[in-house]
Parts: sequence; C-alpha cells; structure tokens
Amino acid sequence: MAKNVKELLKATRQRRKVEITLSTGATFDMYFTPLTEAEDEKIREAVKTDNSTNAYGLRVLILRAEYEDGEKMFDPVADKGVMRQEYAKADLTAMMEALIFNGGMLASQDSKSDQGGDKKGFGPDA
Repeated sequence: MAKNVKELLKATRQRRKVEITLSTGATFDMYFTPLTEAEDEKIREAVKTDNSTNAYGLRVLILRAEYEDGEKMFDPVADKGVMRQEYAKADLTAMMEALIFNGGMLASQDSKSDQGGDKKGFGPDA
C-alpha cells in the first residue's frame, strides 16, 4: 500500500509545462510544480492583508513560474511591482490562471483547454 501512495505522490508533484499566449500573439513556455495544500495555505496567509484582487495569483506566479532549466522566472522582491505596473493586465492574468487552473489549486491534466478568462472568482471578470 505504501508503494502506491509514493507513486501517487510522485505523479501529482511532477513538473508541468504550460504554453502561454500573450495579447500580442507571442507564445512562451512556463514550467512549475503544483502547489501542495500547505503551500497554498502559506500563500493565502501571506496575501491576507493585500487588498488587490489578484494578490494570490500574483504570489503563486512569482513563487512557482520557472524556465525549462528550472531557474525561477521572477524575483519575489524585485519583480512584483514591475509586474503590476508594466505587464499588460490580460497577459499577467493569463500567466496567473495558467498556474492556478493547470496545477495550482484547480489542477487539470489538459493545460491548453483550461486557459482563458472565464474562471469564476478570478481575473478581470471576477
């Protein structure tokens, strides 16, 4: 029985890849490992006092997004303000949703079918 649990754990924590399409039509690949329940709670606690509607998604993006080689895409200290002020909202939302709906708390095996802005309670239409 323990072997099956270990295999399940390994399968659910596998690194994933999503293709992001920006508002310009450009695409790039982003990699991440899905959040655990404990990581989710820690992020939610950290953003509890942040009044911005996408604080949770931005935090997940900053902490989880990686390049193919495993290097982090964003610096938690230096990039948060730049991302909020410089990135197009639609592009930032697309990146946040890709992580959250494809392996964050609302995991899906088909990363391309879940992209979009129609998720209830998240994004510009929330």
